[in-house]
Amino acid sequence: MPTGKEFTDKQQMFVDAHQGDIKATAKKIGISYEYARKLATRKPIVDAIRNRITKGSSKRGRIIASREERQAFWTRVLYGDESQPETTGYDENGNAVVIDIPPKMTDRLKASELLGRSEADFTDKHLHDLGKETAKHVYGHLDKKGK
Repeated sequence: MPTGKEFTDKQQMFVDAHQGDIKATAKKIGISYEYARKLATRKPIVDAIRNRITKGSSKRGRIIASREERQAFWTRVLYGDESQPETTGYDENGNAVVIDIPPKMTDRLKASELLGRSEADFTDKHLHDLGKETAKHVYGHLDKKGK
């Protein structure tokens, strides 16, 4: 694996194209899924992807809300602190009469669900690094590569 920011062409293509889906990235740039999975575990590659994403998020400004901004908004909705303007009619001068209404219970439940998902509260699949000795004990053998 190259040191620093020097990557092979395929590695650089992976860094530039990766959007979170290894299989789609592999297909997009024409490499095997196995090789893409290997690349996705290499620290220099992961760091380069993280830096690319961080740079992109700083350029986007207020176009796209950050994760923290979304979570703060969902929390305000959940607790009923976020209101929504609604026109209830018009006064004698023809001006709209607008009142702020709290979020509906369905909106609050959805905000609760989105917060839970963003924090992986509903994840059933857990990945654990067993290490070679534990894996050998649990599975009774190691694969051909010693893993």
